[in-house]
Amino acid sequence: MQFDPPFSVTAGTGLLQHKMLNGVATEQNSREKINGFSASDIAMLLKNPVMRPGIAPTAYDTAWLAAISAENDPTSPMFPAALQWLIDNQIEDGSWGGKIQYEHDRILCTLAALVPLKLFGRSEIADLSIHAGIRYLWQHGHLL
Repeated sequence: MQFDPPFSVTAGTGLLQHKMLNGVATEQNSREKINGFSASDIAMLLKNPVMRPGIAPTAYDTAWLAAISAENDPTSPMFPAALQWLIDNQIEDGSWGGKIQYEHDRILCTLAALVPLKLFGRSEIADLSIHAGIRYLWQHGHLL
């Protein structure tokens, strides 16, 4: 089931121009879309928290976005900003997850974050993040 917001959103230079027309959301000025959002729209939302009031970023959801490959190059992420967000928001213990340490959350988020990093991470920093995440899983997996 796809959810289309019953409202119009306009941001910046009109990248996000959604309007309800007979119950179907449409978008102008984009080529690649996921639920009506282009790659540049999603990158803008990831970078600018002001554009998404009341919606906190989560590692699990961001990892799913980061794991989507580009349509024209399956070896590259469609949303490189999501991949960078994962690298920037890894917790010091090597995990990803919420501010309150809850092992189920941390382990699931860490597993989800490792997938796009392994698929698309092509830097020393990405490699360090992967190794720290795997170390966290070995050290905390028994707590499930």
